[in-house]
Amino acid sequence: NTTVDVTVTNTYAPGSLTVKKIVDTGGAVGLTVPDFSITITGPSYPEGDTKVFNQTNGLEQTWNDLIPGTYSVTESGIAAPWSVVINPESFAVESGE
Repeated sequence: NTTVDVTVTNTYAPGSLTVKKIVDTGGAVGLTVPDFSITITGPSYPEGDTKVFNQTNGLEQTWNDLIPGTYSVTESGIAAPWSVVINPESFAVESGE
């Protein structure tokens, strides 16, 4: 069995969040990276807003014009052998930043 770790790195910019998906295949050869769905939930998106990360859309996506408040980042649809590490799982958008 090969364990595969997935790491999401958050980059902060004024009023936006950029999530970069980093896929660590653990050196596995011929492994196809599936589509990953990442959702942010908070004041701008109370019901959540989901973007698909894949080879076509890219492994980096940005949410712009976020209303100040606290947001959470989640990922869905992960199945073995994939696992997820999201750090941080929530972040604050401050007024004027």
